[in-house]
Amino acid sequence: MQFKHVFVVGAGGIGSHLMESLGRLLAYHPNGTRNIVLIDGDSYEEKNRIRQLFDAQYVGKNKAEVLAKKIEDALFPIRYIPEYIDKEKFEQIVSSTLANRRDPFMVVTAVDNHATRKAIIEALDAGEYPNFVFISSGNGYANGQIMTYVKILGEKGTVHPFDKYDDLKYPDDHIPGTPGCQAEAPSTPQLITANASAALGVLWIVQAMLGIPNQEGKIEDGDWFEELHFDSLRMKIAPQGDRLKFPSVEIK
Repeated sequence: MQFKHVFVVGAGGIGSHLMESLGRLLAYHPNGTRNIVLIDGDSYEEKNRIRQLFDAQYVGKNKAEVLAKKIEDALFPIRYIPEYIDKEKFEQIVSSTLANRRDPFMVVTAVDNHATRKAIIEALDAGEYPNFVFISSGNGYANGQIMTYVKILGEKGTVHPFDKYDDLKYPDDHIPGTPGCQAEAPSTPQLITANASAALGVLWIVQAMLGIPNQEGKIEDGDWFEELHFDSLRMKIAPQGDRLKFPSVEIK
């Protein structure tokens, strides 16, 4: 599948491990893109040095800005938005970015709250975009999962996330920066290996969705799964569900 735009929400624990490798994969793959938007309203704190890939000189600066600068220095410029998003903000970002609403695009969330994930899913549904991939990564202390939600030519290619997870449909947390959010609440402890495992799972899925180059350089359709589950203590990562492929259709 060829994507025209990629939106990444979250530049912290998972995002800081993910972005440079994802940027390289997207930039140099025939079906990739350099039209990347990175979104995060949070600032880098000293405590983040335990597991997030930032230099000490950037303490106090916005994570999306710092990570976008890192990608620019290593690869190419990307657009960043130093804000938390809700449904309305994300709708506006997507609609103002796409040249054609039928263009296939990808959304990757690397956030630590269900409320943001729900807002993005609702924005995608409200926009009635016919061709998109939503990849949600998340982890606790040592384990986690990567989930996909796909529409191609207006048809769902996976189960809707709300039909599988009540805690995603009815989150008990809040979008950071919004009323009711406990901004000073301590972060849930996480291992750096869990963040790195989540990032790796996203890369595997994105690579399969873009297509796998064979030894002759021809791109072959990759197999991917609706979910990947991992446990960084047991050193296990396991797919959930059937092997999936995109339908052989031309998107115009």
